[in-house]
Amino acid sequence: MYIDLGFLKVNYYLCVKNKVLLLKPYIVSILFSLLWVFTTSDIKAQTANDCEFAIPVCGDSNFGLEPDGVGFDEFSLPGNFAPPCYNFSNNTIWFSISIVQTGFLTFDIVPDNPAADYDFAVYGPTTDCKNLGQSIRCSSTNPQAAGVTALTGLNDAETDTSEGPGADGNGYLSRIDATAGETYYLLIDRALGDDGFSINMTGTAGFPEQPIANATTNLSSCDMDDAVDGFTQYDLGALISAIENGQTNVATSFHSSLNDANLNINALGEIYTNTSNPETIFYRVTNTLSDCSDINQLELNTTLGFIVTLPQDVLICTNTNDVAVLTTEAGYNFYQWSNGESGPDLYTITVTQGGMYSVIVTDNNGCNALAQ
Repeated sequence: MYIDLGFLKVNYYLCVKNKVLLLKPYIVSILFSLLWVFTTSDIKAQTANDCEFAIPVCGDSNFGLEPDGVGFDEFSLPGNFAPPCYNFSNNTIWFSISIVQTGFLTFDIVPDNPAADYDFAVYGPTTDCKNLGQSIRCSSTNPQAAGVTALTGLNDAETDTSEGPGADGNGYLSRIDATAGETYYLLIDRALGDDGFSINMTGTAGFPEQPIANATTNLSSCDMDDAVDGFTQYDLGALISAIENGQTNVATSFHSSLNDANLNINALGEIYTNTSNPETIFYRVTNTLSDCSDINQLELNTTLGFIVTLPQDVLICTNTNDVAVLTTEAGYNFYQWSNGESGPDLYTITVTQGGMYSVIVTDNNGCNALAQ
């Protein structure tokens, strides 16, 4: 609401002087070196582009990952040999597959985008990313060129162990007879297209026990802070007990994206203020012994608990003793006016100065509404 005194609007400007700091060259060099060390260490510890930080596969997984670039060149090491069917140098992700029950290792890689081209190679059995040896499976068939779907993987029907590139092959290779105690490394590269993928484990081989991220209710809250803007605090930590539901050796973290949840990076605090409204939050339950995980999601919805109003623009004259009386709805717990006046019953104030006026009204439940 705006009150115009004598039809004259006065605008106020807040000016902030910028300060420029002059750093000596050696200080800049030290700061840059420290920044480089911390930044590269952080990136290295948070990427699945490297075999060293491969994501464990413990069952069917809708990763929702967006492969982005490549990491360290594992094939520059003397104990590792590049896949023979393709260079795998576009957008790569490494996965580790630990076998706890002997059986057939087969899987489907299912792109979210049916026009995408995903290739893969399998190494093992080995537990050393510095000594992967030769790949035992390698597929780089282009599905459009071969006239097949974008799905790729291992199955029981095929007998070949390598295919591609281009139109060669049908996207599938022969199964692996896996033995309990073995570990295999799966290298996936998105050669063409965009979007993520999921992996369906289809064979008889058994994997480490996967925890369960039990479903929980969505959270809804009114706006309870001083800024009535649709953003407020949520206690995510209060959900952990229901999410874990008695499971042992597990840890729960919350993330703002499925990609972050899969990579287990950028965990949110248990007391969290939403950044959009509504907002989807992903939570990850990780087995602290096997590093296997499960992911689920919930929604945060900040609601407008009630509505309060102020009158339309009020006009008073500068050459009189007129005042303006501003009134909002009565009966609420507390009123905080923008001119600094506040009180439990202060639903009406009198003003003599022009300007923009607003009031934050709080009800008995602590919910806030804004009138302006």
